[in-house]
Amino acid sequence: MPDIHQRPNIGIAVSGGGLRAATLALGYVRALHLLGLTHQARYLASNSGGSWFSAPFSYQQVTVYVYAVMPVDVFLGPYLRPQDLSLASLADVGKGAQGAFAATLAASGIVLNAVRGAVGDAVTGSRQGPGAWSNSVGAAYLEPYGLNADESTVTANGTAGPVHAALRQLPGIAAYTYQGSFDSWTRNNTPRPFPIILGSLIGGASPQSSFYPVEFSPLYTGSPPVHINCTDPARTIGGGFVDPQGFNSAPPDPAPEVPAALAAAVGADPTGFDALVMPPPAAAPTAAKATNSSGRALLQAPGLNSNASTDKSLNSQLPLTTAVTASFVVPLKVVVGISSSFLAQLTTPEKQQRQERTGTEDLDYWNQVNFKGQRQLFADGAGTDNLAVTPLLRRRVQAIVACVASVEPLLPNTTADHWAAIQWDVSGLFGAVPLQHKSFKAGKVLGTGSTPEQLNRASQVFPTSAWPELYGALNLSVAQGGPAHHLADYTVQDNPYLAVHGGWQVRVLWVFNAQQTNWEQQLPADTRALLDSSRTRRGGLYDQDGASDAERDGKGKPELKMFPYISTLEANYSPELVGLLSQQATWQLLQLQEQLGHL
Repeated sequence: MPDIHQRPNIGIAVSGGGLRAATLALGYVRALHLLGLTHQARYLASNSGGSWFSAPFSYQQVTVYVYAVMPVDVFLGPYLRPQDLSLASLADVGKGAQGAFAATLAASGIVLNAVRGAVGDAVTGSRQGPGAWSNSVGAAYLEPYGLNADESTVTANGTAGPVHAALRQLPGIAAYTYQGSFDSWTRNNTPRPFPIILGSLIGGASPQSSFYPVEFSPLYTGSPPVHINCTDPARTIGGGFVDPQGFNSAPPDPAPEVPAALAAAVGADPTGFDALVMPPPAAAPTAAKATNSSGRALLQAPGLNSNASTDKSLNSQLPLTTAVTASFVVPLKVVVGISSSFLAQLTTPEKQQRQERTGTEDLDYWNQVNFKGQRQLFADGAGTDNLAVTPLLRRRVQAIVACVASVEPLLPNTTADHWAAIQWDVSGLFGAVPLQHKSFKAGKVLGTGSTPEQLNRASQVFPTSAWPELYGALNLSVAQGGPAHHLADYTVQDNPYLAVHGGWQVRVLWVFNAQQTNWEQQLPADTRALLDSSRTRRGGLYDQDGASDAERDGKGKPELKMFPYISTLEANYSPELVGLLSQQATWQLLQLQEQLGHL
């Protein structure tokens, strides 16, 4: 996609976290759009609840005007200054313009019904096509934007070749299109970043983790790293990408004949993958390689000691060509459902029935090393990276805006180790999950099924020494009233488990969900009173289980009692909650124009 690679090498990451993450993503991206960054950034990576936002934002179809993509301004809605957030204006959030995502969020309480439906699926065995969770997610977040058809796929305009035009001709298949550049057919003139939706593949136990990263984009789907299982070749994972229309297909039969030199290069050191062996930085792939064909992706295998001359000779052996047929074409709602099946993270790989009840999808998958495969379970991307930062590091994006829907309060009497243990999705990126904590059960980090050692090895991409600085900077910015943020440069660390090649510098602007007292003090009196009567505190700490004034005497709103640290399991998002949480996020990033200018 030539237009994409002409943009500055900037990426945006929106994390998981249920409706909290989707609402915050709306606010953060609204601010970036107002500042012109969504026009400039190359990539938008998302996970879980963040994908509930990124999918309709990236693929939205004809909904408001005939033959025209919905204007981004309509989808994102207006920014309201804190002093303009009266109770009357907040009540209008659910009555926004047709297609406004804030109104979609306020109408999307789906979690309990979806889980009930998923249990029914598991009991009756009705697992053909999208599961109940994916159907519920699609109905809530994709249906309002014309993106919920079972018979659908995704693609992109602005490619160097004719992919987009060809897919429009497919009979009976809707091709939802990422509008990366101007398109006369849709009259799109608001370029958006290239979307990457993160999921995970549930595999057998490994020294690192039971989850392997999977990426879904408009042009390719697959698991980038290679994990070779010497005892069961069918369980070999990864090695590259396939077109979305070819995903969920049985292994090619006959398999492509792999030239001996290529087979030897890819499979030279299968034990090196588990031993965390990486090629030297000079041999790491460039960002451009990540968007090449599935055959080229073979050259990205971690542990492959390649150099420029080796690459050139191996490239002469490519491409390999084979034909596959999908069991069913995986629609966008299944992709978003997979990315957000967060309850699956509470299970372990052998508990298949529990996984089926928690939103996983059972799809055909084959690797690109020995072309073997089988049915596999796909789940929430939090299994490998809840923050969706690693897809950007795989592409060597040099500047990242990391928008984190954190749920653990940053308070003066919270210690760095405590916050690292509870907010392990952040500290794991630094290899800083503490080895012991009261929340750990049987030595496993709560919600992961992994020991701290396993989680640190599987997750680390930044230096451990940088963790105290991030924690301290966030604590200081929160104590000063916000915005909660930190701008830092890191040397990326090798992590073959995630197919991240290290030895280069990245700049990250961290933006965290946190109480912003400077913003709250500017709210109208009636809105401040609503927050005060709705919240509950015990001993100066937010108390998730305590009763608030709203629950004791009917004043306030119970869903606001932990604002802004709303539980991931909370499904009741009133217009007031959507408005306050998303507008605080927009205000937060708008205060960081100077830091954004340094990216």
